[in-house]
Amino acid sequence: MFQRVANHLAKAAFAGADFVLGLADFTKNNLFFIIAAVAALVYGIRVWRSSPSGRMITDRWRLRLPLIGRLAHLFALSQFSRSLAILLGGGTPMVPALETASTSISNAYISELFLGCVQEVQEGRPLSDALDDTGQAPEMALAMIRVGESTGALPEMLQHTSDFFDEAIEYSLSRIVTLFEPMILVVMGLIVAGLLLAVYYPLLTIVSRIG
Repeated sequence: MFQRVANHLAKAAFAGADFVLGLADFTKNNLFFIIAAVAALVYGIRVWRSSPSGRMITDRWRLRLPLIGRLAHLFALSQFSRSLAILLGGGTPMVPALETASTSISNAYISELFLGCVQEVQEGRPLSDALDDTGQAPEMALAMIRVGESTGALPEMLQHTSDFFDEAIEYSLSRIVTLFEPMILVVMGLIVAGLLLAVYYPLLTIVSRIG
C-alpha cells in the first residue's frame, strides 16, 4: 500500500517537473512570438480603451470592482468638487463652471452623468438635486452642497467636500495595502514551494530508493 502511494506521488512529481521544464523550453524557443503576441494584445487594448465607447465601458466596469471601484469613485468625486470649488471661487458662472468641472473628471462614465446636470442647472434646478439624480453623489456630499447653496458659501462647502473625499481615498488606500500585503506573500510562497516540489521531489525520491 505504501509503495503504491509512493509510486503515485513520484509519478505526479515527475509530471510536475516535466511540465515546468517543458514550459521553460517552450518559452525559450518561442520567446519572440510570445513577446510579439503580448505587445499586440496590449496595443489593441490600449487603442480600444482610448476610443470613446471603450473608455466608457472600461470606466463603468472599473467602478464595479471590489475596493478599486470605491477608490475610483472617490477620486472622481474629489476631482469634480475641487475643480468646481476653484472655478466658482474664481468668479466663473455656475453653468460653464459645472461643464468644465464635469469634463475634468478622469472617469468617463461619471463625467458623462455629471455633464447631464448642466442643462438642468441652466434651467434653474439646484445643483444638489441634479447631482442627486445621477446616483453617484453620496448623501453627505449632497447635504454639504445644499448648505452651500442656502448660505451662499458653495465654493467653500465644495472645498470641504473635496477634502473629505481625499481623506476617504487615503483610508481606502491604506486598507488595500493592508489587505494585499499578506496575500501577495502567500501567493509568492505557494509558487516557490510548488516549483521547488516539482523540481526536487523526483531527485529526493530517487535518492531515497538508492539508499
